[in-house]
Amino acid sequence: MPARLGGGGGAPACSPLGTAQGTPSFASLRTSKGRDQKVLSTVLLQHLPFTSTTPVQAAVIPLLLSHKDVCVSAETGSGKTLAFCVPAVEIALNTRHEPNIAVLILSPTRELASQTAAVIKPLLDAAQLSMAQLTGGKPVHADAAALAARKPPNVLIGTPGRVADAVQRAAQTNNKHVLRKLELLVLDEADRLLDLGFQKHVDAILSVCNKQRRTGLFSATQTEAVSALARSGMRNPTRVALARTPSGSKAAAAAANTDSSKLAIPESLTMQYAVVPHVGKWPLLCSYIRAHANEKVLIYVLTCASVRYYAAAIKAARGGAAGAAASRLFPANTTFRWMHGKMPQSQRQRALAEFEAAPSGAVLLCTDVAARGLDFQGGVDRVVQLDAPKDIDTFVHRCGRCGRMGRPGTALAMLAPHEVSRGFLDVIMARGVTPPAPAGGSGLSYRTLPSDGGNDIAVADTTALAAGWERFHAFSTLRAADARRRAGKELAGKPPESPPPIAYAEKAATAWRSADVRDAPQVLGTLRQLSATDRSLMELGVEAFVSQIKGYKEHALQFVLRWKDLDVGGLATSFGILRAPAMPEVSLAVKWSKWWRVASSASEEGDAALPGLVQAPASDVAAIAYRDEAKEKARLATMHEKERLKHDVASSPATASASSRAVAGGKGGAVPSKEEPPAPTRETGAKRYKRELQRDLEDLEDDYREWKASKRAKQKGKKNAFM
Repeated sequence: MPARLGGGGGAPACSPLGTAQGTPSFASLRTSKGRDQKVLSTVLLQHLPFTSTTPVQAAVIPLLLSHKDVCVSAETGSGKTLAFCVPAVEIALNTRHEPNIAVLILSPTRELASQTAAVIKPLLDAAQLSMAQLTGGKPVHADAAALAARKPPNVLIGTPGRVADAVQRAAQTNNKHVLRKLELLVLDEADRLLDLGFQKHVDAILSVCNKQRRTGLFSATQTEAVSALARSGMRNPTRVALARTPSGSKAAAAAANTDSSKLAIPESLTMQYAVVPHVGKWPLLCSYIRAHANEKVLIYVLTCASVRYYAAAIKAARGGAAGAAASRLFPANTTFRWMHGKMPQSQRQRALAEFEAAPSGAVLLCTDVAARGLDFQGGVDRVVQLDAPKDIDTFVHRCGRCGRMGRPGTALAMLAPHEVSRGFLDVIMARGVTPPAPAGGSGLSYRTLPSDGGNDIAVADTTALAAGWERFHAFSTLRAADARRRAGKELAGKPPESPPPIAYAEKAATAWRSADVRDAPQVLGTLRQLSATDRSLMELGVEAFVSQIKGYKEHALQFVLRWKDLDVGGLATSFGILRAPAMPEVSLAVKWSKWWRVASSASEEGDAALPGLVQAPASDVAAIAYRDEAKEKARLATMHEKERLKHDVASSPATASASSRAVAGGKGGAVPSKEEPPAPTRETGAKRYKRELQRDLEDLEDDYREWKASKRAKQKGKKNAFM
């Protein structure tokens, strides 16, 4: 693995660090000052977890210890954490006699900061150095007091918000900035630091840091924001990128013309995709997990509400709330944990620890809070992206949780038909990433399992999958002229902008309708049954459905991931929705469904409004009770109070109070009284302007008359005085 190094201007920064036979050991690293000058101290070499370096470590460590700034872009699992932890300890060791913070490491999430602290702490303990971790969980004034102490920690690790707050408070305590003699600043996952809105905190920290410090930017992706930060906060940085040589090997290279927009993927990672309508994602996911019951699987969804709903639904199903058959959705011996950004830090750490502690057969359902930088102990065998991420960088980082450090891994992305037809895979290829291959083999991108021996999916779920494909085919092939001709009249509203069709859509629908299936628990039926028996789960499903649509509308790739292409009815079914909530997106889907129904002469049993969702009567939904007796008692009491107030308002509208009317009216507002006059119509701006102008003119005319009258009176008074 040869390695080439060059400064920001293309000049060599140091001598080659590796040979074609492999990367050097930590003990053999040398700086550019001379090949006889060792880089690392003996005490550090004795406690390193490895003896040989990775290409990134071999390139970065000598640069940082040679007082150079570095901007590092390397694939996930390439050893970036140790690449800055080792020089951080060495720098802190060389400055340990000075009562100052020597190293500051910023991470975008608490989990990543905790992982970095776990990596560097054994090395610091061996060198008898101190460390502080600022990620919340305790009062900020305690963190500020630790920084303002006479002997602050040698190394500081934290998230930008908490570090900026603690540094500012510490400066107010001892009237001096605690980072004035900082030797090394590390921004881990630098692009994510800026994406999460930490820009102002990072700028505040940079403004009080030692101007002669060394700075390292580390990430698997280099965005324009990171490049701008490198230009403003670094001095002629050396760019280090993990590149592949023509022979297929990896090499760490730093050059001025490195294309930082390219995204690196580990060679040991197998990337796959499956084209699946939203309604079929969870049935296929459960089948996928049962097929890999002895492996550790990481599942990514788009929103925190989705994690909460599916975690509660799976927990209830495994507990027997939907019958014995539903308890087999996941294998009985599979450890199931979940994590999202709105969970308390202690619960997130516990979920991570339990997932990592499981030797095999473990599933972690999470959001993108676990997509960056985390290196799971014991490794991850498979990653499943149930929902498309908000950008391509996150797509790569999600995949990078497996296949790390040469360990084999498989990353499966379940993409909706409209996402593929709009060109999501082309966007991935445009960013320099090898596009994933079809999971079912060539020409079988709509399957996740080979058909040999049948599919472990219930018949009802395969029928829903086929219907989802049929809806997409009808929607994608919609022509407004055909709809108007078939209807024989002008249809109301504007016709939808259909996504491009997929050639194998009809073939996929036929394949799923005639699929050879085994006896398996119904997933969609189970979710619907759970919602019908527990109001809490039903409300969680509605919340997840609403947040999913809102989250989809916030995608960075709006030209590809268009929310108007969503199969709203199928998406609602996947969340166990019994009756679609009142929201503009649902109303628009209902209007558009009329167009393609007419154009395709399509119809679905049991639902004439929102295709893909069989809506339960409103009375049945209102009768669903909470399993929690206290919550159900409170709900019934509220319902009875509303009924009583409605009766009072109806029987004596003249004496009913305004508050009673408001409560009786519920969300719709107060119940109007028959004796009350009708509410005045709303006045337009033009009419109000004319009315106010007319009033002003009348007032002016009155003032003028009064002035003339007073003038005449004065003149008459003067005339009488001379008579």
